[in-house]
Amino acid sequence: MKNFTNDQIKQIEKFINEVIEKYDNSLNINDIISSNVSKDIIKNVVNDVVGFTGLSDDTLEFDSIVYLHENKVARATTELADFYLNDNPKEAVKLYKQAAEQGDRDAQCTLGVLYENGSKVEKNTKEAAKWYKLAAKQGDADAQYALAFLYHDGDGVKQNFEEAVKWFRRAAEQEDLDAQCVLGLLYCLGKGVKEDHEEGIKWIKMAANEGDTGAQCMLGRIYYDS
Repeated sequence: MKNFTNDQIKQIEKFINEVIEKYDNSLNINDIISSNVSKDIIKNVVNDVVGFTGLSDDTLEFDSIVYLHENKVARATTELADFYLNDNPKEAVKLYKQAAEQGDRDAQCTLGVLYENGSKVEKNTKEAAKWYKLAAKQGDADAQYALAFLYHDGDGVKQNFEEAVKWFRRAAEQEDLDAQCVLGLLYCLGKGVKEDHEEGIKWIKMAANEGDTGAQCMLGRIYYDS
């Protein structure tokens, strides 16, 4: 993407090392590039490099993300894909796939969303399910919830209510309010799981107590009907 001069590389590495020091002053850029640290630290460092306002062309922050991408830091590749998504979607999708294949769950989930909705790519729910599943297995609650609905509806995968319940539960256990609400409803209906109104109300109440209006309405209806 860019041919950096030695002076630019020194400036970039100095900037990135200053960011890394906020998390652990025993680490440096080589630890990030070689993945000798946790994914959480890498994500935090990359997020701090990007900053609150996001990337802009011809800035030290942008060059730093490009430099990390060129050194195969998947999280940086995902950020670069986010930057290109609106103006150059073809390049963005290519970058998301690079990051996803390196195991970045945010890139995997984003590809799932793009393929499910036919946004920037041709709609392909089978492809969406593939990427959602990879992210879901890494604990991404959004991917778990989306994958659960694909199994529920038989969209892109063979319909499997038990599998849907499994993934709704995993998202619900991560306090995803929508997943809690749907999981509760499935328990009440006995769909994909043995009917259990007490368990269903438990999950719906969790979402309602956190302010989910859909769950609150559903809970009110259950109490009214009983």
